[in-house]
Amino acid sequence: MASEIIQIENFPASNIKEVTKITADANAGQAIVIVENTDNIAVDDYVILGVVGGESAQLAQIDVISGLSITLDANLSLKHFDNEPFTIIKANQAKIYRATNVDGTVPADASFSSLVTTVSLQADQLYTEVTDSTGGSGYWWKYIFYNSTTVNSTNLSEALGFRGAGYGLYANTVDVRAEAGLNNNKWVSEQTVYGKLVKSQSEVNASLLIGGYTLPLSSPYPEVVSHAVILLAAGYLLTMDYGPEHNGTNKDGTLKIKQARDILAKLESGDTPLIDGAGGVSVTQTSKVRGYPDETAENATPSEARMFSITDRY
Repeated sequence: MASEIIQIENFPASNIKEVTKITADANAGQAIVIVENTDNIAVDDYVILGVVGGESAQLAQIDVISGLSITLDANLSLKHFDNEPFTIIKANQAKIYRATNVDGTVPADASFSSLVTTVSLQADQLYTEVTDSTGGSGYWWKYIFYNSTTVNSTNLSEALGFRGAGYGLYANTVDVRAEAGLNNNKWVSEQTVYGKLVKSQSEVNASLLIGGYTLPLSSPYPEVVSHAVILLAAGYLLTMDYGPEHNGTNKDGTLKIKQARDILAKLESGDTPLIDGAGGVSVTQTSKVRGYPDETAENATPSEARMFSITDRY
């Protein structure tokens, strides 16, 4: 049986409780940190000192709060400076659950009863990869965030379900992030990237139908199709994330969308052959969506009776 790699986004908005900043240098070897405010911060909370996902980020737990002074449960191993972020997270671990596919839709939450594993989140990593030895399109996965001290967790009902083997998707969120240059952007959630990926695939599928191709395509998928999906999704992410007021990044997004649609136009017209991803075999076109009359009509004047003509008046 195939294995499955599940990619966890460590610190999305759903795992962030509060954000403040350090207001005085905190040296390595000490446990006391002075912060700007302690609103919504409690003893036993986990915190990341430094930029989340950054090389010098450090995970700690709060032991004592006294005014704006916070004592951690252990001395710092790295120095942190005035004005660095001090991010309180809801959980220091993630729990991954698996459910069996039934009808192609995300199973009910109660079906995610098989705990695959529990992993500890690393402050200097935005993602964690977990390998489940039981994989394939016959299964779905969800993960929640879990505080190992308070045993509080996020809700399974709010988690995004993923079907195994990249089922039905021509690309993955990792490729989309890389194309958009958003690998280290913690503000763009995995759910957002996945949503743009699904939207882009729908647009690509519409073009394939116009081009006369039969869906669903067989895996491994044609590289040109995957490339079009990645370009579209990356373009949508850039235009969404930065907005039109940031001309540089917005223009990058608009350009990627144009590049993708140029590819799709050639697929629709048949100017670009569709080659599968296995052995270079051309994917067969059946029939195209066309106007009428076309070359099938003698002298471009159909003999069949028409419901109306453009010259008709009512």
